[in-house]
Amino acid sequence: MSMPFELALIVEELRQPAQPSDMHRRAALCQQALSLAKRDQYPHVWASLQAELAMSLAQDAIGARADNLERAIQHCEEALLPLALRFRCLALHLSW
Repeated sequence: MSMPFELALIVEELRQPAQPSDMHRRAALCQQALSLAKRDQYPHVWASLQAELAMSLAQDAIGARADNLERAIQHCEEALLPLALRFRCLALHLSW
């Protein structure tokens, strides 16, 4: 399944190298992309965007630092959820 054009443009922009001053904009781009990339339709893109959002928030100098870090942790956990579920299924399968 190919990505919507708008999502592909955002993903391409996020692939570019970033400076610390870009983090606030990158976080906004990730949020915009996540509104277009549903987890069940594009699971790898969704997880990558969650991870990128977490990294951008953790490095964002705009806003309350504690709030940014708390949100970064939440998005990092979201990014890891599909991987954790796969490992859990594998562990269950192996234990049979």
